Order: sequence, then structure tokens, then C-alpha cells
Amino acid sequence: MNKVALAAALSLGIGVGCVTATVAPALVARPVYAQRSTTQWEYECVRLSEDHTNTLNRYGVQGWELATVAALSTRETYTYCFKRQVH
Repeated sequence: MNKVALAAALSLGIGVGCVTATVAPALVARPVYAQRSTTQWEYECVRLSEDHTNTLNRYGVQGWELATVAALSTRETYTYCFKRQVH
């Protein structure tokens, strides 16, 4: 390859590279980031050992959502933790 053809090929390569470097970012999809939630929550935990269906239903009617349940030792006592959105 002669010097003129080599220079032309090199110039063409550099030109294509520069154009690609400026155009390619516009063609690539940008990542989408989750927005920070501004939701505020309040929590309440209660210990129950008897028939607790009525109590659990009462919390539900008041807008509480059961978040977790923990058993305490070997007794049939449970800690129920609820959450609800603060308005």
C-alpha cells in the first residue's frame, strides 16, 4: 500500500471513529434509576396469646398491614408487627 492510500485509510478511520464517538452515546439507552420513595410509614407491634382473629381484623380495618410475626419462646404468644402509611 502506498503512502497516499495509507494516509487516506488512516484519515478515514480517524474520521469514522470521531463521528462514532459523538453519535453513539445518543443511540445508547440511558439507564433508568428508581426514584427515592417519600412514603412515610408508622409501625406498631403487639403481643397476643389468645384467639387473636378479631384483633387482627380490627387492625386491618384501621388500615394496618401485617409486616411480620415472631413467636416468643415455647408459649403460644406471638408478636405481631404492623405498618401503615402516614398520610
